[in-house]
Amino acid sequence: HGELLVILFNDGPDEGKTFVELVFSGAQGGILTAADKHYCGKDIYSVVYRLSLPDSYETDVRVAGPNKNYRAITRYTKS
Repeated sequence: HGELLVILFNDGPDEGKTFVELVFSGAQGGILTAADKHYCGKDIYSVVYRLSLPDSYETDVRVAGPNKNYRAITRYTKS
């Protein structure tokens, strides 16, 4: 069993509803990884979080479908 991180919508009509549930278990190379998918109509959000704690983490969100098609990678680093 791993640690669970639930990410909720913060605004709009889905405020307070679950966007994704990420279960972190076992680190490979010192990096904890978790992934989940969110279905928004026919668009699919594939979310991956990679934690290199305590110094950094990365979010990788791929969105694919008839209405959206993009990838957003964000890296957070402790300064």
